[in-house]
Amino acid sequence: LAKLKPLDVAVLEQILTGDGELFGKESKAAIASRIGVDSVNPKSLTDSLNKLRDLGMVTRVDRGDYRIEDRDVEAVLLGQNQVGPPAPAPKA
Repeated sequence: LAKLKPLDVAVLEQILTGDGELFGKESKAAIASRIGVDSVNPKSLTDSLNKLRDLGMVTRVDRGDYRIEDRDVEAVLLGQNQVGPPAPAPKA
């Protein structure tokens, strides 16, 4: 993930935490917010998706609907975003 651009990481995060409609108004606004800009150019979004698909990180399920393919990437993103159930406390 360290070699990805902020937009690529934001796209991955949106795929993981969003509603699946990556090109929808709300998703594009969420991605823009994640990288600190007012809006995201649809071509930039498409370019990022193509890059992530070429790297084997995401797969297209349906038009505009993508899933993270790489479980290691998903685990890192879940840890960064604290999405899902909390991790169990370490045993004393």
